[in-house]
Amino acid sequence: MESIEKDMNNTLLIVDDDKINLTALSHILRKEYTIHEASDGESALRAAQEYVPDLILLDILMPGMDGYQVFSALQNSDITAHIPVIFITGLDNPHAEQKGLELGAVDYIHKPFVDILVKLRVRNQIQIINQMRTIEQLSMIDQLTNIPNRRHFDNTMESEWGRAAREHLPICFLLIDVDHFKAYNDAFGHQQGDRALCQIARVIIQTLKRATDFAARWGGEEFAVLLPNTDAGGGLEIGEQMRKNIEEMEILLEDGSVTKLTASVGVNAHKPAPSCSVGKFFSQTDKALYEAKNAGRNRVRLYPNEANDWADDDEMPDIDASDIRIPGVDAEAGASLYSGEMDIYIAVLRSFAANIPIAAGKMRNVSEGSLKEYATTVHGLKGSCASIGAEGLRKKAFELELKSKDGDWPGVLALNDALIHDTETLLAHINAWLDEFITS
Repeated sequence: MESIEKDMNNTLLIVDDDKINLTALSHILRKEYTIHEASDGESALRAAQEYVPDLILLDILMPGMDGYQVFSALQNSDITAHIPVIFITGLDNPHAEQKGLELGAVDYIHKPFVDILVKLRVRNQIQIINQMRTIEQLSMIDQLTNIPNRRHFDNTMESEWGRAAREHLPICFLLIDVDHFKAYNDAFGHQQGDRALCQIARVIIQTLKRATDFAARWGGEEFAVLLPNTDAGGGLEIGEQMRKNIEEMEILLEDGSVTKLTASVGVNAHKPAPSCSVGKFFSQTDKALYEAKNAGRNRVRLYPNEANDWADDDEMPDIDASDIRIPGVDAEAGASLYSGEMDIYIAVLRSFAANIPIAAGKMRNVSEGSLKEYATTVHGLKGSCASIGAEGLRKKAFELELKSKDGDWPGVLALNDALIHDTETLLAHINAWLDEFITS
């Protein structure tokens, strides 16, 4: 009767203050999944942060934090907000069940437990999770070269740019463009051109030295490389090695003869600061690539970022949260999240400023068919606003997150432009204050 496949790669967190219920559910599900347990709300939140399970089974009635409060706390964390929750209840109360579903729970399991129903409800959610992961993975891979695509690169850049801003680290971006590729296609055909691009993609990947280095197909015959914690010297070294490796590469033709191609490389290294957005970073790197092309191709050029002289963060004057006057931001509330450590809070402000253009760009490109991705964007904006004390904007982002999750396209369309405007207005205020702060 039971046809449930074992998949120990999926993990569950079961939360219930009743040890008997914990034991019963663990016994029912442990053959198919890796199980973690928690007996109260506080330990549930700690376990969710530590293990980041695929699915949480959460009891509603618990002493201290009840299930609804735990669910809200999970939703307010960037780490756990994406985890689906099945509520566990012994209540025969449709209003309580309606409340849970309105909050965002994916299903209910009723007590006393019926083994097969528990397994089926959990299996259904795990199948959805695994299918969505497969779809997401496929959507992040370039179908020709089988390396990450532009969308995957943009997501990685967003994450690494924010980390570099928080930790005051350099980040390096390379654009690689195959020289005279149209002529190559015209001479040998598009299928041969595709084979050449696949071979170049492999060479680029093989040139990278660290697990954190990231390469993607940027589009057409262009490739992009991201080198976290890398200065201009390191970027030039990798760029020159890639140029050389591509130049030495032999491309086999169908008749057994070989051809060759070259590539031009633009390099840009920077420590994220309010004066440079990700969009500007891309534009600067594109200019370096243009210079490499204009100088004769098959060469590497570095964007002249003022010899990469960045502001010395150690020269920042002492400052208190009460000194920060940014319209739309409660700096004291934001700084309190970091125990009043102002250097951390300033880094968070910088990270927020660096990432807002990316979020605004994604919001401008929203369509009825991209509401799921839009929900992820505004969810991230909501969390970023909470981290700096921008409560008013956080509430607006949260409202749009709910509408996008509900598939309310007219509702999203009605409020989206206002959210973009408010977001960019706040960004301007933050950048103005940061500029004054850095130069003071």
